[in-house]
Amino acid sequence: MKNLSGNLKALFRKEIETETLVNIILYSVILIMPFIVVNVSSPRYVMGKLMFLYIIGIFSLYSLIKLKFTKFNLYHKLALVFLLTIFIPSILSPYKYVAFMGNHERGEGFFIYCIYILLFLLSSKYLIINKALINIVLTFSCIMGLYGVIQFYGFDPVQYWMFGKIIGNESIGFIGHRNFFSSYLCIFLFLSVSIYIFKGISKYLIYSSILFAALLCTLTRGGWLAFLIYSFIGLLFILKEKYLLKRALLVFISFTVIFGVLNLTTDNKVLKRADREIVFSEDGELINSAGARANILKISFRAFIDKPLLGYGPDTLKNRLTDDYPEEMMEHILKFNEVVDKSHNEYLEYAVSNGIFSLLLYSIFLGAILIMLFKNRRNYISKILFLTILGYMFQGFFNISVIMVAPIFWILLGASIKLLEDTNKKILEVI
Repeated sequence: MKNLSGNLKALFRKEIETETLVNIILYSVILIMPFIVVNVSSPRYVMGKLMFLYIIGIFSLYSLIKLKFTKFNLYHKLALVFLLTIFIPSILSPYKYVAFMGNHERGEGFFIYCIYILLFLLSSKYLIINKALINIVLTFSCIMGLYGVIQFYGFDPVQYWMFGKIIGNESIGFIGHRNFFSSYLCIFLFLSVSIYIFKGISKYLIYSSILFAALLCTLTRGGWLAFLIYSFIGLLFILKEKYLLKRALLVFISFTVIFGVLNLTTDNKVLKRADREIVFSEDGELINSAGARANILKISFRAFIDKPLLGYGPDTLKNRLTDDYPEEMMEHILKFNEVVDKSHNEYLEYAVSNGIFSLLLYSIFLGAILIMLFKNRRNYISKILFLTILGYMFQGFFNISVIMVAPIFWILLGASIKLLEDTNKKILEVI
């Protein structure tokens, strides 16, 4: 009897240890992974994070097996079917290595999507969420945001360390590109603003202000537009609550002051980014980055229409366009001095690279989670998660999935399921 009791205790301790490992894995992706940069391989902002994720993937798979994860709910099944829609074009791809491993610059092949799904599964069952951890997460995101602000003013010690000089003088954080940095900031900005408005805790206004300043510094119109849409939809949730409207007004005033300070101290640098003249020519045609983006969307959409059922697999768009549309690719390179390797629209990217079924499954999967959250909208945490996920989805129309940010989003999706399914354990009251 004593031996049996001892064995049960040992088994229980092992399970707890594995669940602790899972949370170390998940929070290391949120807190550590975005800050990893290397000075030994190119691309320096991607390679270190990519290697870290592969290590995380091994530990995640080990944990999933150790915990005997066998009970799959609707959201788990949808995620796995979505993964299947990526596997099929990858296995049939003429560029299998790229489809499975990702191209050199991005690294987002099928195996990385497997890691995304593993993180989603683990977070949906085992992620621990409490006040202290939320504050740690937002503090780390603010450190990233503050670094982006000092980059905006021309200081970047990390780039000096890696390149010996500052390249581009842009606000890119440790993410490496201002568009992707804005998608990182959007997740935590949407989260912190929502928590402040619904709970009224002052430090969340501080978090929000830092993250908003960093978002402005990225000078990404897509991120700005996503924030405006998020704000409008969020306003619909609080129109009948005067005390929430007062908090929203305070956020608006704070953000207006931040906008004014950043703009005035940089010779209208922020306001100039929204100038119509840098988007449209005198003839009304899209120019500069807007023109390049529009042309990429045009070529990508044509590729999707020509072969809607199956693409070459994730991260293979450059290969596909080079094979099928060499003239358009060369014209784009000559006109905009860049190679097309992504659609610059997350949803079109799934459609053209993997096929229409990949886009449909991804949309159904996200839609199912949003519906779940909306049905529970009387709970303020459901509103916070609904707005955060929806806001990130909006920025996806102007951006792409990247390994520096996407794993965090997949963990957030899993956390949403975890929080709502554990209401009987009062997990909803911890924030």
